[in-house]
Amino acid sequence: PSEVQLLPEIFLGAFLLTQLSAEILLQNGANVNAQNDAKNTPLHIACAFGVLELRSCLMGWGGKQSKNEH
Repeated sequence: PSEVQLLPEIFLGAFLLTQLSAEILLQNGANVNAQNDAKNTPLHIACAFGVLELRSCLMGWGGKQSKNEH
């Protein structure tokens, strides 16, 4: 059987590319600077996909893009 990688819930907002989902998750305690196995943050993913509204939302909550900013 293949292993399923579980990601922190905030990545769901980034993958869905919606500001509303990210806002709801962040308001309920999601870690804005959670990292996946590649050390990418939700802000990194939002920037990679060019989702400016989500990028602004995550930055407003203190999101960091660089792997070196943590």
